[in-house]
Amino acid sequence: MAVPATVGGLRGTYYRAEYPDREQGSFWGGNKPVASWMSRTDIIAAFRHFGFDTVDVLGEEPDAMFGAAITLAARRTRKGS
Repeated sequence: MAVPATVGGLRGTYYRAEYPDREQGSFWGGNKPVASWMSRTDIIAAFRHFGFDTVDVLGEEPDAMFGAAITLAARRTRKGS
């Protein structure tokens, strides 16, 4: 379920993922009954919005077994250094 959100002036969308099978022995989700996921675009936009001027994608697995995965490295350049 898509849920619009604004945090610190940044607008984006959270995607609510409910975990109905938490009692199964093979469950690999979070420790709450609901998680909020973000799109790749919104995650990178959030880093930039909150001051990270360099965001590099180190790896992606869009078809990973338990959901898409991305590894990022973000850097903030200090002003005046």
